[in-house]
Amino acid sequence: RSKRVFDSPVKEGRVHYQMKKKLFSVLAILVCASSIAMAKVPLNEAVLGGIYPGMPVQDMVQIYGDPIKEEVSYAAGIQVYDQKMHYGDSVYLYAHSDSPSGPFKIVMINITANNGFATPAGIHVGSTRADVIKAYGQPDIRFAPNHPELWYKPGNGLDMVFRIKNGVVTRIGLGWNS
Repeated sequence: RSKRVFDSPVKEGRVHYQMKKKLFSVLAILVCASSIAMAKVPLNEAVLGGIYPGMPVQDMVQIYGDPIKEEVSYAAGIQVYDQKMHYGDSVYLYAHSDSPSGPFKIVMINITANNGFATPAGIHVGSTRADVIKAYGQPDIRFAPNHPELWYKPGNGLDMVFRIKNGVVTRIGLGWNS
């Protein structure tokens, strides 16, 4: 003789409702997770003035000449050698290497003036907030509506951050932990 799982049609209906509710919740989470994981900014847009994270410093020097270099220091927390460089007072670059003598690769680029450095879409310091959103859509990481930064995630763990003041881009950061 088989046992009845449900004592009444009411309990059976409640169990089916709860199962549907759980299934819907799981599907909603999967849909949200997939939309978060997909970057709207293509990886080939993660370039500033022809420089991109992962680029060997020697390649950058062939384009722009020698930067002003600061001392190489050892970053014990991440166990790499860190080199800070800059061109003038508006282009700051950081590079890492496993050895104090290199080769170093670019890990972060910061631009703080309208100096000719731009993304492939033409966004530069001096572009408007509307220009950035038109080029890249709404930011991947959202803060309050008037937050001074627009954060995008082009992929490979990169951040592309546009600092906004009075509706205008005042700084662009590109790299790991921009």
